[in-house]
Amino acid sequence: MKNKASDKNKLEHLLRNQLENIREKPDSGTWEKIASQQAPKNTWLKIRHHGLYALPVVLLLLAGLGWWQHQQTAVHPVQTPEKTAPVPMQKPEPTVPVATLDQPALTPASNQTSAAVPASVRRLNTVPASTVHFEARSGLDYVSPVTGTRVHIPANALVNSKGQPVQGTAELMIREYRSIPDFLASGIPMHYTDERGDFFFNSGGMFEVRVSQMDELLSMAPGLSFDVEFAATGALENASLYYFNDQTGAWEYRPDPAFDSPRLASTRTPIGPPVVAEAVAVRNNRQNSNQPCLPLMPELPVNADPGEWVSTGVRVGHDLATQKMKMPAWFRQNPNLTSEALLNGTERGMVRIVRNQDLGELFFPEDLNNFFTELKAFKDCYFIRKTDSISSTLGPAQVPDIYWDRVAVRQELGNEVWISLYSDTEGLVQFYANLTASIGNKQFDADKVMAEYRRLRDQRLKDFEATVDRLHQFLATAAMFQTEPEWCMSYPEWIAYFDAQLPMMAKRYAALVQAGLDRDQALAQDAWSKWRARARNMYLDRAEAAQKFANSPVRGKVEAMQYALKVSQFGIYNCDQIFRLSGQADYIYASYQTETGDRVYATTVSVLEKNSRLFFTLPSADKMLRVPGRALDVVITDKEGRQYHLPGDAYARLDLKGRQVNNFVVKDITEKTRSPRDWANYLDM
Repeated sequence: MKNKASDKNKLEHLLRNQLENIREKPDSGTWEKIASQQAPKNTWLKIRHHGLYALPVVLLLLAGLGWWQHQQTAVHPVQTPEKTAPVPMQKPEPTVPVATLDQPALTPASNQTSAAVPASVRRLNTVPASTVHFEARSGLDYVSPVTGTRVHIPANALVNSKGQPVQGTAELMIREYRSIPDFLASGIPMHYTDERGDFFFNSGGMFEVRVSQMDELLSMAPGLSFDVEFAATGALENASLYYFNDQTGAWEYRPDPAFDSPRLASTRTPIGPPVVAEAVAVRNNRQNSNQPCLPLMPELPVNADPGEWVSTGVRVGHDLATQKMKMPAWFRQNPNLTSEALLNGTERGMVRIVRNQDLGELFFPEDLNNFFTELKAFKDCYFIRKTDSISSTLGPAQVPDIYWDRVAVRQELGNEVWISLYSDTEGLVQFYANLTASIGNKQFDADKVMAEYRRLRDQRLKDFEATVDRLHQFLATAAMFQTEPEWCMSYPEWIAYFDAQLPMMAKRYAALVQAGLDRDQALAQDAWSKWRARARNMYLDRAEAAQKFANSPVRGKVEAMQYALKVSQFGIYNCDQIFRLSGQADYIYASYQTETGDRVYATTVSVLEKNSRLFFTLPSADKMLRVPGRALDVVITDKEGRQYHLPGDAYARLDLKGRQVNNFVVKDITEKTRSPRDWANYLDM
């Protein structure tokens, strides 16, 4: 069969019809259908693409989490008591299991009983605690094996938050605060306020008692109370009991029947707790009849060489004991003051204005006790007063003699000078005068005279500061060579004792000189390091030291002062004195920043004076205490719970006179102060 040609017209007609039926725009759902069909494939492509980058990160995170969990388990293992010890109970029932005493916590006890402490305190409190489990229906009679503190909770005396009687096992948490490192580590405020104003605490020790069941805080049933026998860290005059209100964050005075001791009955007052003078608080800190006196541990300046201090202290002690050197009377009564404060208090001469017999307008200042040695520069010189600037009290000769405590001469221009005179009775008098030569003085030069005056004045101030520094070095190192009874003495008391025992002191310091401590600074440095370690351990192990002291055949057994307390609320209690600082103490507004310029938002400002063993917190975090001439360590706690420090020597160098606002630069010490022992090591206490 032959092929027949196709009909071209029909083919063209068919193609034309098909093309005419094609639409220029797709149907409304076309793209949605395509997207729906393609979505699974797109998701898989994205996962495959990003997974190549994300997988290593995820693996690293999982590995880090596993390592962190491993470390936590290693650092904070589940603690079980190393041993169980029977705790005496009053009339226990046969079916009650023996109570067990957990060892003091290695981590903050707030981890054990989180609901027992308010968040503001729990965040900072790193003081170890002990826990005891007991049956609520039988009560508890617990005695601390370390401090002797006793807690007695009667049987069937506990109720829960709904007021219902508690049955089954309850947990007692007890924590004691007995030292400044404990107070710092606790974060508990140490000031008190009532209608009379603000006061500072000088603590004889604090204790915290909480009872819980399954993390629920328990209370004493209405009308019931529990008993605490607390051995104070020292005998404090006019001490009172205070309770810390967790809700308000303030201390409340607890009068009768807090103290059952007749010795304290006379101090009770319905108006408020008794107030003691600062000197009483310091004396109680230093001289404590209830526990062994511990040596004073003054802080050396940051740039001080301990070996040089020890050698200087030994030389000065030897010179004083052999009477080659006399201790100034102004230092005896105020040995804790800085050289600047001592100078301000003791820079007193007996100055009078001597006039020329013939020319009354000519005069010169004469120091009868030769204190202001710089006045020797005006030998063969006179001053001519300017009548337009002089006070009437310095008028012509009919004015009787006036004796001035201080005199200062400042050169203005050429021979014109500005003279200042001061006395407690006359006040301050200042005027202009011209410096001129006396008759026969052919070498007079006003500039040379005033240059000699400044040289002699600067030398006097330098010698004064050097003398104070040497005496401070002597006192700072004296405790290294003192006997234990001498540790109970304040600096003025020990200085008086030193003078009364010169033969013994001469023998003591002669032995130190013979050993080479007065000249061999390497040997002196080694002696200082060993002494500081020994003294620090005394403070850290005070309980053991107290027991050793109590059994000493030299002193005999000393009965500790026991506070017998009957209280109805669980919480924090404080056996304290309250006092106000003596002298010129006021406040200035303050802000704080780190050494790198970061702002520190303070929530608590604590103050420590190492020499007096005073520690307290300020009533307001935005104000700084201004106390001239005292070395105060300042500790700042910010809103995140971080700790910052302004050292005492840095505070003492600050010029706070006449300033109302100050920005203090503080150092972040958070990582160095995680526990009471850390605080003790950091502050070298």
